[in-house]
Amino acid sequence: MKKRIHVGLDFGTHQTKACARIYFENPFKHEFLTFDHSFFIPSRVRIMEDETLLYGAMKSNGKVVREFSNFKMAAAIDESISIEFKESEEIYSSSAYSPFTPEFISVLFLTYSIFKIENLLIEKYKKKDLKGVGFFNRLFVRNSDSELEFTWQMGIPTEYTHSNQLARKRKFETILLMAHRLKHHYQNLESFQNRTIKDLQKIVESTPIQPPLMAKEKFESLLNETGISVFPEAAAGLMSLLKLRALENGFYSTMDIGGGSTDITFFSVWKGKIYFLASESFEIASNNVFKTLSQLEDDVSLENSWKRIQALLIEKKWTGKEGRNYQESIKRTLITLQKSSKKLFAKNVKPAFNSGMAVRAFKDQACFMIGGGSALPYSDVFPYLDQIRVWDNGRSIGGPGERDINLKKKMIGKIIPDENVRSYDGKENWQDKFQFLSVAYGLSYPFAPGEIDWDESEYNAGALTEIKEVAHPFNENMFSYRVVEKKWAD
Repeated sequence: MKKRIHVGLDFGTHQTKACARIYFENPFKHEFLTFDHSFFIPSRVRIMEDETLLYGAMKSNGKVVREFSNFKMAAAIDESISIEFKESEEIYSSSAYSPFTPEFISVLFLTYSIFKIENLLIEKYKKKDLKGVGFFNRLFVRNSDSELEFTWQMGIPTEYTHSNQLARKRKFETILLMAHRLKHHYQNLESFQNRTIKDLQKIVESTPIQPPLMAKEKFESLLNETGISVFPEAAAGLMSLLKLRALENGFYSTMDIGGGSTDITFFSVWKGKIYFLASESFEIASNNVFKTLSQLEDDVSLENSWKRIQALLIEKKWTGKEGRNYQESIKRTLITLQKSSKKLFAKNVKPAFNSGMAVRAFKDQACFMIGGGSALPYSDVFPYLDQIRVWDNGRSIGGPGERDINLKKKMIGKIIPDENVRSYDGKENWQDKFQFLSVAYGLSYPFAPGEIDWDESEYNAGALTEIKEVAHPFNENMFSYRVVEKKWAD
C-alpha cells in the first residue's frame, strides 16, 4: 500500500524551502524540511574544475570555476513572458548563463532538491515502518509495504495577463516535469552528482527527459499522472493565511518580497474563500537593495553587498557610511514598491468600486508582509513606512487626507500555526522563520477547485469565477518548452 506525502516546494531566487504534508499519518500534519540544521537550500549551482557540479550548500576541496545564481528569475523572464517593471532586468540576463540557459540550470537544481527532500522523508518514514520489527522479520518486509508516493506543488511568480501567466505556468511545469524525470533516470543522488554538466546537458535534451510537443489535454494528463503541479506564489502565501484562520471576511493586501520579485496582491475573503481583485509581479525585491548598495559603494558584487548587509543586521548599526548607504538602499526599494502597489490599486482595484466604497473597504486594513525581503528591517530606520498608501486622490503634496487609503503592514511571522505543524527533526524553531516559510506551507495544501478564485476579467473585481481558458500564445494549444535551447517547440 502506497503512503502519500505531498510536498510544497518554494523554489526561491536566493534559497529554496519545502514543507511536506504527511497524509498517511495525519492529513493535517505538516513538516518543514531541514537540511543540515537549516530550513533553506541555497539556490545556487557551481561548476568544478572537472566539470562536475556542486548544488546548494555542498562543500568540496576542489576548485570552483563558475557559479550560477538568480536562475529562477532569469528563467521566469524572457522576451515572450514580460513583467511590466523592468528596472532590474540586467541582473537576470540569460547571457550570464551562456553556453547554458537558466531553464537548464533550474532543471539541474530542482533535480538535486527533489533527491534531497525525498531521501530525507524516505529515511525517516521507512525507518519508522521498521521500528520494533525484529532483524529476522525485517528480511521479509516487502518494499511495497512501506513505499512512499510523492506529489509535488511548486510556486511560481505571478504575472498579470492571462496569456503571460499561462505561458509562465507551462514553462515551469515543463521544468519541474523534466527535473522529476531526471531524478528517476539517475535513481540515486550520488550517480547524479558524479555527472559533468555536459553529460547532463545531453541527457536533459534527450527524448526520455524532454517532453515532446503534445496537445494540452495530453500534457495536463501527463502532469496529473506524474503528480506535479505549479501554482502562483502569491496565492500560496494567501492559502497560509486562510488555513491558519487569520482572515475574517473583508478586504486585504499582501506584499510577498522575495529575492528577485515582489508579488503584490489585493483580495477579499468571504466565508472562507479568497477572491483575487488584482495581482501582479514586480521585478523589484531584496536583490535591488543589494544592487543599490553596490552602486553606492562602487562595488559590482551583489554577493559583497549581501555580506555587508548581513553584518549590519547583526550589529543593528544604522550610522556611519555603511549604515547610511543601507538606509538609502532599502528606502529606494520600499518607496518603489509602495508606488507599484499604488499604481496597481489605481488601475485594477479602485475602478471596480462605486464612489467611496473602496475607501470604506480598504482603509486601515492589513497588508500582510511575506517573504525573506520583508524581514529586512525598515521600522528601525523608517517608521513612516510601516503603512502603505495605495490611494491619495491624486494629491502630490500635503499631509494625509480623509479619503486616503493606508494599509497597515502586518508581519505574517507573528501568526503561529496549529500544533500539527513541526520541523522535520522536531528541534528547529520554525516559528521564527515562518516569514520565509509561509509560501512552502501554503503549497503543501493541494489546491481544491474553488478555494481560491481568479476572476475572468484579467483579475479585475467583478465576476468571481475561475480563470477562463485561453489559447496558448506560442504553439497553438500544443505544449513543449525546450530548456536547453530556451525556446518553445515549433
